[in-house]
This record gives sequence, C-alpha cells and structure tokens, in this order.
Amino acid sequence: ENRLRIEAISESQRGFKTQIKEYGAIIHNMKEATDAKRKQLADYSSAIDDIKEKQKDRKELRRRNTLLSRNLHGLKQQLADSERTGTERAKALEAEAQRFRTSLEEKDALARDK
Repeated sequence: ENRLRIEAISESQRGFKTQIKEYGAIIHNMKEATDAKRKQLADYSSAIDDIKEKQKDRKELRRRNTLLSRNLHGLKQQLADSERTGTERAKALEAEAQRFRTSLEEKDALARDK
C-alpha cells in the first residue's frame, strides 16, 4: 500500500513537473510576445514623435508662408503706390516742361515781333 502511495506521489510529481515545464514554456512565450509588443510600441511612439515634429515643421512653414505673403502684399502695395506717384510726378514734370516750352515760344514770338 505504501508502495502504491509512493508510485502515486511519484506520478503526481512527474505530472507537476510536466505542468511546470509547460507553464515555463507558456511564460517564456508570453515574455517574448510582451517584448515584441514593447518594441512595436516603441516603434509606434517613435513614428508618432516623427509625425508631431513634422506637424510642428508644417506649422512653422505655414506661419512663415503667411508672413511672406503679408510682406509680398505690402511690397506690391508699395510698388503700386510708387508707380502711381511716379506717374503723377511724370505728368507734373511733363506739364511743367510744356509750360516752359510755351513760355519759350511766347518769348521767342515777342522777340521776333520787336
């Protein structure tokens, strides 16, 4: 009877050892899966950081583009104002030149009449 108990206990121990090995293999596989998930998470995190950085760059480019557009608009306005002023000045100078020519012609005519 003791021998049967010892054999039963031995059989039970072998079963426990087999289960422990199986659990060890399961734990090992779970650890590998967890490590793989951690690496994947790190890759995703890195990709998200890259995207955030690109979004910052895009925002900065958009801000610079807005400033350049405003500057360009201001320069176009200044150029239009300058052209208008130049045209007005040219017309004024042409009118002054015409008055001067008319004055010379009148003086010339008076000189001939004398």
